[in-house]
Amino acid sequence: TTVNSSSQLPAGATTMNYNDGNLADGDYRVSNRASKLPTARDNNWYWTVGDHTSLASNGGKGDPNHLMMVMNASYDPGIFYQETLTVSQHTTYEFSLWSIHANNLNFYSPLPMNIVLAVDRIGVDDDNDGITDEPGEEQVISSSGNIAGTNVPIWRQTGALFNSGNATQIRFIFRNNGPGGGGNDLAIDDVMLGQCSGLPSGSVRGTLYYDDNRNN
Repeated sequence: TTVNSSSQLPAGATTMNYNDGNLADGDYRVSNRASKLPTARDNNWYWTVGDHTSLASNGGKGDPNHLMMVMNASYDPGIFYQETLTVSQHTTYEFSLWSIHANNLNFYSPLPMNIVLAVDRIGVDDDNDGITDEPGEEQVISSSGNIAGTNVPIWRQTGALFNSGNATQIRFIFRNNGPGGGGNDLAIDDVMLGQCSGLPSGSVRGTLYYDDNRNN
């Protein structure tokens, strides 16, 4: 089975270090496989994990043409990925992604992964302290909570709806919210930003819930 890797992310897109070999704590690569090895399990990584859309294809070994971001989380929480995009003002969007805990629960007890999605509305005082675009001003819109390793690979979706308000640009942030060191190894795929429209004002009443894992 072919193991394909892509080039590193643009400067400033992550606080992690690019590594096209075996991942140490704080390293990432963009690949079609969680493991670097084509025919064997790489330490405690799932050697059979492909990306979200090709997990079950090619005998479960990953489609060479489908890539994902594979990460060995740092000891201290940091930014897995961030990007600033142009948006329409006063528009509701969905920001979501798929993630998988890459460690095998059958071999040891790895630390859980814990991810956070946040948005920073550029030029908008999100925390109402009179200062715009200060460090840490981003707002958390979704959190996975602790997700333990599993004895079979499982992709999960995390996402939320939010409104752009007065902003014309928003920094979208995918952040590690848990320690590394013995687990918290993961991959992300199919990051999505989409406009939500079509519901007339007043057509929804009561409490609206977002089903993160789409099991209901």
